[in-house]
Amino acid sequence: MIKLISFGAKYGNQPAGLTRPAMSLLGVENPYNDPKLKDMDGTHPEVQNFLRNYPIFNRVLDRYSKEAQDGDVLGFYCNSGKHRSVAMVEILSKRLAAKGYQVSTMHRDIDKG
Repeated sequence: MIKLISFGAKYGNQPAGLTRPAMSLLGVENPYNDPKLKDMDGTHPEVQNFLRNYPIFNRVLDRYSKEAQDGDVLGFYCNSGKHRSVAMVEILSKRLAAKGYQVSTMHRDIDKG
């Protein structure tokens, strides 16, 4: 089982129990700044497609798709835990499941703010 957790940096510390330091997505363009995407979250395909246009997002996605192992608890964060980190967890969970892993997801701060 691999656990993937998204969270917002502005809402406090990273979740306990991560097996490696949380990965920042603050360097990726924020969909919040696009009026069309602002009110959506990272579970929405339009937000995910927007983020896939950024090489840094894809590099992180590719890295964790290759490196994740059973027993990992991985955290991803952005400013408010609504767009970038949620999209990463959603897309990564599908990739890992396609490789045969059991995956659980949690979006700690998706409904805040």
